[in-house]
Amino acid sequence: MEIVEELHAFADFNPPLRIPLNPPCFKLGRPRWFYDKHLDEKLCLNDVKIIPLASYLSRVLNLTIESLQAQRKSLPMKQSGDSFPSEEIRNGLESTTEIGSGDVSNIARKYQTTTSLYCRVIASSLVLHPSVPGWFSSLIWKKLGRFRSDSLAFSEDFGLIFDNSPPKAVKTVIDKDPGIRELLQQVIHRHPILAYWDVFSWGEEAEGILKNMDQIVLPGRFRPERCCTLGYRSPPDIAFSQFDATKVAWEIPISKPMNNGFGRKEKIIAGHSPLKVSWPDIVIPPPLPVRPVAERFLLRSWARSVEYDTTFIIFHCGNFERIGFRHRRSQTLFLSELLDIPNCENPAYGGIHAGLYVSILQDVMDRTSQEQIAEEAIRTRTKKRKREVQDEGFNRRYKTRAVVTKHRQETEYRRVNEEGVKKYATRCSLALLEIRYGPYNSPAPAALVRSGTKQKKVYKHDEYLLLTLTSKIAEGATGVAHIARLEILVNECTYSAKVVVKIAFSKKQVKRLRHEHSVYAHLASRGVVEGIPFLFGMFEDVEMNAVALVMSHVGECLLTARPDPADWEKVLVSEIVKASYHRILTTIHQAGVRHRDIRSENLTIADNDEVAFIDFDRAELDPSETDKQREVEALNDFLNGGYGDEGSYVSSGSSSDPET
Repeated sequence: MEIVEELHAFADFNPPLRIPLNPPCFKLGRPRWFYDKHLDEKLCLNDVKIIPLASYLSRVLNLTIESLQAQRKSLPMKQSGDSFPSEEIRNGLESTTEIGSGDVSNIARKYQTTTSLYCRVIASSLVLHPSVPGWFSSLIWKKLGRFRSDSLAFSEDFGLIFDNSPPKAVKTVIDKDPGIRELLQQVIHRHPILAYWDVFSWGEEAEGILKNMDQIVLPGRFRPERCCTLGYRSPPDIAFSQFDATKVAWEIPISKPMNNGFGRKEKIIAGHSPLKVSWPDIVIPPPLPVRPVAERFLLRSWARSVEYDTTFIIFHCGNFERIGFRHRRSQTLFLSELLDIPNCENPAYGGIHAGLYVSILQDVMDRTSQEQIAEEAIRTRTKKRKREVQDEGFNRRYKTRAVVTKHRQETEYRRVNEEGVKKYATRCSLALLEIRYGPYNSPAPAALVRSGTKQKKVYKHDEYLLLTLTSKIAEGATGVAHIARLEILVNECTYSAKVVVKIAFSKKQVKRLRHEHSVYAHLASRGVVEGIPFLFGMFEDVEMNAVALVMSHVGECLLTARPDPADWEKVLVSEIVKASYHRILTTIHQAGVRHRDIRSENLTIADNDEVAFIDFDRAELDPSETDKQREVEALNDFLNGGYGDEGSYVSSGSSSDPET
């Protein structure tokens, strides 16, 4: 059989019905949607429409073959040992239809080793390297993060990426073609995630969510997402550079690129504004009606697609699927009709999915080319302006004295105002939280009430503080940690400080975060203030179950700030710094606390060599002398060249840690 005929045979292929050995019994929960409300208004989802997307995608495979033939390019021939998804290969891989328990991991594994494998090989060989003898994949479909133990029924972090170690035959051909090599390098650099998958568990509940997406497109049915807080300032107007592909196989308006890029650089220092300002009163209205579950998943998936800057969003639950196309200019999600995977007809699932993977690659390569052209135009204008400035004789000498003076002023602001910020911020019973990084530019702030206080309808200007998240640090067992700026209004002057905000979402994360809060409170009650963050308080979101812990910023992770040049996995610090860590740990132990998680990420150091311990979510109270001594030895080992990750110290035995 000729290769074109085999490709047509694949296009007519439907995978068999997926059947779990033990049907799952857990309930599908709602996705984490805290961040969805903070997308910039120019990036949020405004409309959802159903189009015959599957029919359009099924044409892409034939169009691609015809395009190669029109360019007088031969299709790759099958080679011994290659991965072409012939009928024999498919029959072997599809011989087992069971999907384990039917949870997300089993559904994803089955898709990864069958349908995704077939389509990755076809798309890679036709789009990326048609001149390579044989059929190989240069793509990987994988989990992008860790499974969350509280969400086995759903996980949003699956995606298509490039393989950093492609087959030798592919690498050899690409290395010989500077044009395709440069394009692929640019694509990998700009768009490391090519497409985004939401994978659901097997079962009627997940199937119902996919089916109910039809109801969202009814006129007047959909409303954009935002926080309900009223009275605060409008967000800054920020331009975003996002491109839609200029060529698609279906009728969708072609967009013109928006201006500028994501860049939002902001230096955060403690200080105050000498200008008199006023803040408005804040109104907390009743919460809006709860969104349908299907609508919530759509909004969350759109937000993740914006974060990754992907065009295609795929909703998959084993036997059913929907494909989404994110159109940036119109802020519309175009959805396919519901695909009954084992029973697809005219077109069959093989043709739809092969066309999907080809379209994903064509889309990202098209957008990469547009971005390069736009950036080159900007560079040309910038160079021209620089020449004009030089010709006019505007070259200026670097003002060393001014820079030094400014640095001294910033240091003085930090020293003078730090205590004032701590004093007044702890009195505020409401925190307004905005996000200002990446695609996030909160249209309205989230309202979080201080734990232990009663929520009010209206808050005066001196009753709330403002938190502006400016970057994400990391995600861990207690939630997501961010760098933020805390602002308060005191006597018509704004004071600010750099802080860290941890936000917990699941019940387990909230439990651990509350435990960490209680440990900090215990240390403060015992007079421990040096070497640990200052606690501004814990706040609870009025619209959802998120909880935020706000504390002072005490420096960078030790491994990041002081790596050993000879071994980047170790730290290199002075004897004075080592002594400071030991002194603080002794103080913590004397207060009746054992940290229980001594590693590089949990030891910080500031520019002035002030050191601190952070992340007390695993800490225990009233430890034994033996355990305290073991922790001292572990710290000493780490500071003297031990490995911060593999050699991290976490003791065994009983503990007050809520997750032990």
